[in-house]
Amino acid sequence: GQVSPSDDEEENQYVNIKVTDKKGRWNGKVTYTNHKVRDEDSGYLYTACAFLNVEIILPDYQRFGILELKGNVASVEGYSLYHVQFSRFIVQSKLGNVVILGEIKADTLITNLHQGNLFISKAKTGTRGGALELIANVNTGNAAVTAETNLIDNDSKFHRVLVKSETGDINVKVRPSNEEDLYHMGPATTSNLDLTARTVFGIVEARVQLFDNSQIVALKVSGARETKASVSDLFSGRFNVESGQAKAKAKANVQALKGSTSVIEYDEKSDTVKKGTKTTSDGEDILKGHIDVVSEQSSATLTFF
Repeated sequence: GQVSPSDDEEENQYVNIKVTDKKGRWNGKVTYTNHKVRDEDSGYLYTACAFLNVEIILPDYQRFGILELKGNVASVEGYSLYHVQFSRFIVQSKLGNVVILGEIKADTLITNLHQGNLFISKAKTGTRGGALELIANVNTGNAAVTAETNLIDNDSKFHRVLVKSETGDINVKVRPSNEEDLYHMGPATTSNLDLTARTVFGIVEARVQLFDNSQIVALKVSGARETKASVSDLFSGRFNVESGQAKAKAKANVQALKGSTSVIEYDEKSDTVKKGTKTTSDGEDILKGHIDVVSEQSSATLTFF
């Protein structure tokens, strides 16, 4: 139907659409096209606008291919998605927030926001024994993301978490899943992780809890004002923590776990640079990790817990 082109308290300025997919077979598209309207009195040509509220109700215990939500001005709220799995879940918006409460299961989860905040309370793979790919890009706004890892039945795959923001702060947490169905024991089991969290002008905090001691982690964290990263003491992989330019005293910190048997040998060590190797004995296994902590004009901290 037609919508009011201006804020004149007309009821048809707001359009509510409710879609209920009872059998998991719905394939639809909801669009709104802006059009030009000329004011009869002033002759001014302006763009008509409306508020669309679209509610999509999905059936439980179903798997979907792709759910894609796009809009120039779009805010997305997701909740009660515990029993739904997606191959790809994609959200794109130039203006608006994205909030996903509870948990979302998707093999690939992509969010692209130009201006707005992102919050994902729990993301995990949508395939048993599969890998999670989570890509979050925010131009102007903050991003808070929690991802859960599981065992992967293909040793050539790995979990990938990429969170970037130009001006906002980033808080990323990665932890093991506590669901039995995600502890998949295939012919090859791994849970390797590639985590990147980067902001140009904001603060970054990243925390990684390992799935098990065989998990290899590649971590790249960089922020402008302050950068903090923390990881389980028993880790293998490479950690790169950097802080950029800010009006603060430059300092690179590595904080060891109290009582840990780990040994850190530095190739380069100063107030602003900590580069070296961390070696830990776990029974008969020797775990080695590479540390690279660099601070230009602010604080960069790597903590083991």
